[in-house]
Amino acid sequence: MAVSRAKLFIENFLVYGLGSVISKIIPLFMLPIVTRLMPDTYYYGLNDISNIVVSFGSSIAVMGMYDAMFRMFFDREDLGYKKEVCSSAFSFVFFSGLTVTLVLLAFKGLCSQLFFSSEEYTQLLTISAVSIFVGTVSSIIIAPTRMLNKRKIFLATNTIAPILAYSVSIPMLVHKMYITALPMAGLVSSIIILVIFYILNTDWFSFKKINKNLIKEMLKLGKI
Repeated sequence: MAVSRAKLFIENFLVYGLGSVISKIIPLFMLPIVTRLMPDTYYYGLNDISNIVVSFGSSIAVMGMYDAMFRMFFDREDLGYKKEVCSSAFSFVFFSGLTVTLVLLAFKGLCSQLFFSSEEYTQLLTISAVSIFVGTVSSIIIAPTRMLNKRKIFLATNTIAPILAYSVSIPMLVHKMYITALPMAGLVSSIIILVIFYILNTDWFSFKKINKNLIKEMLKLGKI
């Protein structure tokens, strides 16, 4: 039993570690190409700020729900209970992510001034806002694949995602769309990955299986 657990740990470490490395190494190799296509590093800075906005907004929207969902998923072996956990987490994150996105869009002029120091970047703010919604929903939609330890799928998608992103960003940069190229590429890639995982994991989610008590428990766990 101990040998099996050790083997599982090593396999997971290698697969998930390799997947994370691949998702980072492709951008590393593409960095010289991207910076050469950009006339000024200022545009790269805008992309970094956009990433910070998306990361911060996503954290607010998720509110620890992903980690709580992960913990509660293994509390029972009952399949119905597991689907309730997944569905409840999804419903909360869907509406919280949508709320954060709509607030940003409603005040996009003000938010553009706040985050990017100019209202001329409202288009970039819009892309960032939509990315928050897609990212928060994706975090829950992808979770069953990780929890069921489907390592090959995880490895494949971590390889595909950056390739998709750069297949979008490079043509946009060539056409001198410097401000939106990288954020839009990330958004398009995220949407494609979201659709793929929704098709794979659709059986785990249903608005009919929402359990308000489970949402309350997950929110409590998420604050710990």
